[in-house]
Amino acid sequence: YVARGLAEVKENFGPESIAFIRGGSKGMSDDFLVRFANLFGSPNVSAASYICYSPGFLASKYTYGFFAYPDLKFPSKCVVLWGFDPKASHPPVYRELIQAEKKGADFIVIDVAKNRSVHRPEYWLRLKPGTDLALALGIIHVLIDENLFDREFVDNWTTGFDQLQEHVKQYSPERIEKITWIDKDQIRKAARFMGKVKPGCILWGNALDATSDSFQTCRAICIIRALTGNLGVPGSDIQCSDIGELSRRSPRFLLSNRLPESIASRRLSVMTGFLPDFTPASHPLVVKAIIEADPYPVRGAYIQGGNLICSNTDAIKTAAALKKLDFFVASDMFMTPTASLADIVLPVASFLEFDSVEQPWHFPAAFVQQKVAEIGEARSDGDILNVLAEKMGFTEDVWDDMEHALDFYLEPAGITFEEFKKTGVIFGDKLYGNYLKNGFSTPSGKVELYSDNLKALGFDPLPGYHEIFKKNEAPEKTAEIGEIGGTGEYEEFPLFMTNRKSEIFYHSCGRQVASLRKIHPDPLVMIGNETARLHGIKDGDWISISTPKGSIYQKACLVGWLDPRVIMAEHGWWFPEKGEEKRFGWNLANLNIITDGDESVNAEVGSSCLRGVKCRIERCRDQKKSIFQMSCDV
Repeated sequence: YVARGLAEVKENFGPESIAFIRGGSKGMSDDFLVRFANLFGSPNVSAASYICYSPGFLASKYTYGFFAYPDLKFPSKCVVLWGFDPKASHPPVYRELIQAEKKGADFIVIDVAKNRSVHRPEYWLRLKPGTDLALALGIIHVLIDENLFDREFVDNWTTGFDQLQEHVKQYSPERIEKITWIDKDQIRKAARFMGKVKPGCILWGNALDATSDSFQTCRAICIIRALTGNLGVPGSDIQCSDIGELSRRSPRFLLSNRLPESIASRRLSVMTGFLPDFTPASHPLVVKAIIEADPYPVRGAYIQGGNLICSNTDAIKTAAALKKLDFFVASDMFMTPTASLADIVLPVASFLEFDSVEQPWHFPAAFVQQKVAEIGEARSDGDILNVLAEKMGFTEDVWDDMEHALDFYLEPAGITFEEFKKTGVIFGDKLYGNYLKNGFSTPSGKVELYSDNLKALGFDPLPGYHEIFKKNEAPEKTAEIGEIGGTGEYEEFPLFMTNRKSEIFYHSCGRQVASLRKIHPDPLVMIGNETARLHGIKDGDWISISTPKGSIYQKACLVGWLDPRVIMAEHGWWFPEKGEEKRFGWNLANLNIITDGDESVNAEVGSSCLRGVKCRIERCRDQKKSIFQMSCDV
């Protein structure tokens, strides 16, 4: 049924009219999806990478040629947590962080939120949401202006320092204070600490990826690493080798050469003008192609483990797009709001039900994953796609046993899966000082502070902060606490909304698990005590959160550490208990009801603005009603 449906759309509208979409990364399953898309002939693989990982990876590539890993075990002396809270999102790194602290590491936290991993940082720079790039440029300004940079490294191993020096003169701490809300003296002190305390590393989080400045923010942080000489030395941000010659982007496994250039050039990302080496189509691009047929119509979709309605900007528009498809297949472990719209849903096995080789994006290692159970008729994503390839006639590239697929995947490492099960894990080697022998993997062989490559492609060669003009917001103007609740045009949306990952759930997953919901039953929005007082809101009250896009409901959680101009909502909410007939309640508390995928989009990779969204809040009148009864009752 699926093979016929995909083939029919392909025959009528061309292979590019089918989008192969995934949600959060599922390791090797992602590679199977890309491989199948290349076999099928579609250039459009869509992923959340435009707001997760790719901005930082590509910024690193254009600056010094590799994705750097923090060498915390050395240990580092100065650790910067920039929009990153590993206790909630990366347990292995958190364990390393604890050990580094015991060995004397000091910390700088750059975050809107109080960090759960570090209780007493040397500095906490509590910035206005979405202004990370301005802060990074301010830090660069201080490093250069006060001669705190590593002159030997800069002279021998960077290009473009003179252009950078001239460029950042405009980003004085006095100006950055107005943009970021951080005291100018705090900016100077933190920059001095980063410049003097070595070795140091910067751990950045997903918070930086989901902004309109994502790529250039990460570029600026890469430049800070270079200026402070914290690249490739023990305890800094370092390069690691491939894992036994394995690569998650192996063209050999992905069959990248099967896609003709005439088809590859019609990728949505390429036709939109993103960076040429950013190949995934962002979810908003796919939605636009479905609804507006721009730059051409997308008429079918295969979604692998992606709950787009609860994770893509503008949820209402996303749902409308999915309903418009001629043929829509979803593979998932549970029925979600997104899967419920599909023509057919394929039940997928959990990670406990199939063998695999797993390579995290943010950690230089490959791990064995071993099957321990088999439940019902669920299959792994790789198995489903392998059988589907056979059904569609791609018999030469089909495996008769999935362990053979794993053997093929591991072949560059010189081992079989059976042998890998005994090994368990392969780590990449730390390449200390690799640039001293081989230079950096850039056109110049050096760290490119000023990028001629980016300039030639039509992008900013140096990171520059541009105030984003949004509805009801003037440049570099912020609402004062006394203005909250005003009635003028600007005061209509006087607060800034950002969001934070729950420790309990993985994005939009897990709401149907009773034990997790018992711990965290309701969507929570964090509000500062003073802001709550001005709005008559008490802890535990249901409130509405409104932007120009619409309104949602979440429960107030009052905190003492949040800036009074900011609220911090939770993303990914839906209510499985409401059932399919009630749309699983995805339109009640879903953050993406009130986010915009068309406004303030990043030029390099299409990142959406999910940090610093203008909003207002209001206490719901009848607190005795449940969230399912409120329906705009404010």
